[in-house]
Amino acid sequence: MPDFFTKCPLCLREQFKQSPMYQGRDAYLVECLICGTYAISRTAAVNLSDSHDELLPWLSCHTRQVWEEEARPFEILTTNWRSMAELHKSTSLSQKLDKLLKVAERRTEVLGSAFRFDHGVEFPLLDAISHETAGFLILHAIEMSLLSQPHAGGVYYKIGFAGWQYIERTGLSSQAPARVFVAMSFKPELNPAYDDGIKPAVENDCLLSCYRIDREEHNDKICDRILADIRRSHIVVADFTNNAAGVYFEAGFGLALGKTVIWSVREDHLKDVHFDTRQYNHIVWKNPEDLRTSLRDRIQAKFQDAVNRSHGPSR
Repeated sequence: MPDFFTKCPLCLREQFKQSPMYQGRDAYLVECLICGTYAISRTAAVNLSDSHDELLPWLSCHTRQVWEEEARPFEILTTNWRSMAELHKSTSLSQKLDKLLKVAERRTEVLGSAFRFDHGVEFPLLDAISHETAGFLILHAIEMSLLSQPHAGGVYYKIGFAGWQYIERTGLSSQAPARVFVAMSFKPELNPAYDDGIKPAVENDCLLSCYRIDREEHNDKICDRILADIRRSHIVVADFTNNAAGVYFEAGFGLALGKTVIWSVREDHLKDVHFDTRQYNHIVWKNPEDLRTSLRDRIQAKFQDAVNRSHGPSR
């Protein structure tokens, strides 16, 4: 396979590296200063290079965020890239601000210490398609006292006291999740998956709080309660066994809010998962014990040693 790229297929910049035959397939691994590290099939690369599609900058947001948050290359295929790009194109201004605070919190090691963020090349992390938009968001965060800039014009910032309050109030913390919302089919056959798999993985193994709407006492309208619970949660576990339509909605709502969504499905139902979401890294489980182990490992890998600590970095 020839190395035919002269520019990054997404952002069209020349600061990139490419490796052919990604994982032995007809695909490339691309390392880009703007878009992060991602994989792209030959067919997708040819189609995108000919299309000049206006969605490409938003696809760059997706690849950069997957690489930043999950340390894995997102694989761009002809069948998946458009739906991923559209997710980021529809992000609201307040959601972009949330993404900025999430990056700030994730990169802050100790309360009061500075973190580095170069909006000139890292703007896709904020669902922005230009450094001007990212600069505007940073300026707004500084004006709100959410962030401060120790040295004017530099690339280092600090989270202010109001910023930490904002992070705690909105549940944006990536360092120490506390609450997990479970979206799944409520059919009785899946009760063991929850009772012996998901719930003990969350509560016993990771010491977090686990919420499933049908197990909670409340007098609220069910839809309003679901949305409120997702807003208050740090993680959404979405299990697609039985292909329940509501799980797609709840997972999408969690994604739109910037929550960590963990996707899972029983092995014999994997074929039924909708193609728009199939590219997400699902936990594919066989029995409740298998689900418990895999979910525990996924949460602990995502949040490292912070799962069993109190909220936030060392404060």
